[in-house]
Amino acid sequence: MSTFDQNSPAQSHGALSDIDVIRNNTIALRDHESSVAASPPSNPVAGGDWHASDTESRYVRTNAGGWLYLWSVSDPPAKSSDLTTHTGANITNIVTVHGIRQGAGNGLDADLLDGNHSSAFLGASHGTATSGIHGVSAGLIVGTTLTQTLTNKTLTSPVIGGGSITSNVTVGGAYVDGRDPSVDGAKLDTYPGGGLATPSNGSVTQVKIASASVGQAQLKTTTGAVSTTNASFTNLTLPGGTYGFYPQIKKSAGSSYITVISLIVAVNSPAHNATIDYGPNASGTIYAQQRYIQASPPYKIGDTVWGHFLFLLRKITTGEVVSAYEAEDPPWAYNGKVWLPKDHADRISEVPHPFADYIERDPAVDGLEIVLVNLNAVDTKKWREDNWKVGKSTLEDIPAVLPGKGIQKAFADFSVPAIARFTDKVKVIAP
Repeated sequence: MSTFDQNSPAQSHGALSDIDVIRNNTIALRDHESSVAASPPSNPVAGGDWHASDTESRYVRTNAGGWLYLWSVSDPPAKSSDLTTHTGANITNIVTVHGIRQGAGNGLDADLLDGNHSSAFLGASHGTATSGIHGVSAGLIVGTTLTQTLTNKTLTSPVIGGGSITSNVTVGGAYVDGRDPSVDGAKLDTYPGGGLATPSNGSVTQVKIASASVGQAQLKTTTGAVSTTNASFTNLTLPGGTYGFYPQIKKSAGSSYITVISLIVAVNSPAHNATIDYGPNASGTIYAQQRYIQASPPYKIGDTVWGHFLFLLRKITTGEVVSAYEAEDPPWAYNGKVWLPKDHADRISEVPHPFADYIERDPAVDGLEIVLVNLNAVDTKKWREDNWKVGKSTLEDIPAVLPGKGIQKAFADFSVPAIARFTDKVKVIAP
């Protein structure tokens, strides 16, 4: 291959001295001439052209030593007019296009993808099914098995034909069987499906409770009892207070009582209490049991939870019980300052015990004492049930939970602070 000398010939050179240079330059130029032959040139150089005369095809020589096909008479390069003539029209025959940018952004829409039209593929806007799709058409999912993830996806007018849903499905804003869920016909007992979930605390209002829907089974009730052996008028605070029903009366065997049940305010009693008055001229023991609506357990006195309440008014010398009170709720639960928190010291001080005759009066002047029995270690539920089964009041069976006089404790043992008219009038006894 000859080398081209761009500095020769020159005016400063002698004519004869440039003859060889001119010859070499001519040879170098001819190295890049186009070759017209059926076979490629025998001395090709990079950048050289070859026009194959037999196929009317055009090639160019590459640096790698091969021939790069460009075009042929039967496969000519595309002109802009070849494309513009098809604007807005259908191309019905195969067109080979050269010199057009390939890939995204070229403005061309492929006719086929791997031999398939676009209608053969599922669009990206649809959910991705992993198995079990038998046919998807016009919003209809057909078949008995469909495993599909539809998180945060929207199904427009879906219809499930056949099969079953075996796990929870949350549907928001969808129609049920073609009905608007705001209309009662698409609800279950006037409540839409979402309304059947467990309501949060305090969310059920009175208007949601139908008339006559609250019966005995819906009321949380319990019973408490008071008793006395006192032959004179005795005022005892009933446990139910403003939420109590009329008491039931029972007398011990062999007793004779002329009982007057009345609402009387005990002398020097400042509280609004529901009390029962017994007497006079009696012998034996009389019991009054009251059922009441319950809402407040458990209770705390100071820092100690008190599970059951057994108050006794008894003789100091012998421990003989004169009057008694037994209930799951203390006497201040539904009597007195009921607007205060249930364990508030002022509420306890208002009705510190059930013996209304001794709210202000010291029972010791009558040789009596008021005790509160700590039953936290006693199975009071069984104690009550055992007596109910045989038709007895629990107050007829006090020795079962307090044999003898018991052991006196200090309120400090139970972390109970000083409470007026309670800690100075009531003693704590443990079995």
